[in-house]
This record gives sequence, C-alpha cells and structure tokens, in this order.
Amino acid sequence: MIFSDCIVTERLILRRFAEGEEQDIFALMSDPYICEMAGIKTFKSIDSAREFVQAWKRDAYAITERGSDTVIGLIQGRAEVRILPQV
Repeated sequence: MIFSDCIVTERLILRRFAEGEEQDIFALMSDPYICEMAGIKTFKSIDSAREFVQAWKRDAYAITERGSDTVIGLIQGRAEVRILPQV
C-alpha cells in the first residue's frame, strides 16, 4: 500500500486506515487490557470495528510495523500542520 500522508520511522508507520483492516482493529479493541487502558468498552463484534473505522477514519491513524501492514495500534486526534514564520 502507498500512502501520501504518513509518518515513517525506523520501525513504525503512522498512516490513515485502509479498507479491510477491521479484523486487525477488532483484535486490538476486543482485548480487555487495551480497552481498560484506553478507557473504552471492549468490542464484541467485527461490526464494532467497522463502525469505529467509519466514525474515526478522519481523526484516527493506524500504527503498523514497518514491513508489515498489520495494525498494531492506533492514535486518535486531529493533526494540523502550520508553517511558522522564520525568526
């Protein structure tokens, strides 16, 4: 997959979600420990993951290991890029 708006580090890629990643999201968000730390209820079905992607696809980013398209985490929040004047 090629993404134009992503951040790549030595080990990780932070990018928008892609279609078909609901199973990876469900695997994460059905884990009671992860959901407890995130302060949300565990997902009980793959449909919950689909609804999450639809609701948050503009404000959440997938975290994947470089060399793998498997989602290992996610981050929510709006990013805004500003060009600051030279001082």
